[in-house]
Amino acid sequence: EKSNKVRIILIGKSGGFAEAISANASKICPDVTLINISTREIGEATFDLNFDYIVHTQDEFRDVVFWASGASSNRSDIVTCDRDEYVLRNFMNLFLKKVITSPTFCYLSSGGTVYGRSPGEVNELSPLNPLSAYAQMKVRSEKFLEQLSCSGKISLISFRLANVYGAEGVNRRTNLIDLALSSSSLTLSASKESKKQYGTYSDYAKYLLTYLWNLEDIPGNHLIQNVFARHTYTIEEILQKTVGLNPYGEGRLVRQVSESTDAETVLLNSIHPQAHFQFQWQSLDDYLKGTY
Repeated sequence: EKSNKVRIILIGKSGGFAEAISANASKICPDVTLINISTREIGEATFDLNFDYIVHTQDEFRDVVFWASGASSNRSDIVTCDRDEYVLRNFMNLFLKKVITSPTFCYLSSGGTVYGRSPGEVNELSPLNPLSAYAQMKVRSEKFLEQLSCSGKISLISFRLANVYGAEGVNRRTNLIDLALSSSSLTLSASKESKKQYGTYSDYAKYLLTYLWNLEDIPGNHLIQNVFARHTYTIEEILQKTVGLNPYGEGRLVRQVSESTDAETVLLNSIHPQAHFQFQWQSLDDYLKGTY
């Protein structure tokens, strides 16, 4: 009989979500084993050694694979996005040749972009309208993984995440607030007035880990789940709250470079009752007070 002990196989080492999941896994899941693999190791000896160990110990754990790797963002070009998709497909080809049991595979998708121009609230049944190369790549990757889940090779949860404004550790340098504080100019790909749901990498990681720890079953081997913080802000509100922390203050220059993503400002909701469990999302004020 397979053990109830959870093992998280975390793919990705340098990104904000990978860092946050790694930092919080043992706090949320008390009996967890964490294996962290960089996508640079795919096809190399380190990767093979990791997976030889994983295969030989499958009966001891309930395996959860977190895909938290990728170099692209909503402003990335097609080449960068295509590379991320290639790395995912290459990883799955290698992974599925080695594993025997069917693991739970968690794909971190983008609720903030895949619905495109959809004013008002959207849920998992709302039509997709991916405008950017990044959003289109996320949708293709979801469909690729869904095909694998239909074949019974994996149980899939595609987490469509809302927006991030803050991070901890080394990834503080790439989040919205630190970018707003680090220079006299800030380039945006969306309107300052667009209202979005924002949280920190750490809060999203804690939410996902808590969700998975309490999840008993994945209906039909495939689940799409919107994940969203309970706090909503416009970019203008976030910038205003950082004025006192920024040496450039009100003199900061803010540019908007793309109108094509201006309407990618949806507010997420969910049809799944399990998405609405009680979780304490950190407010922007508390994050600024505790971090800066």
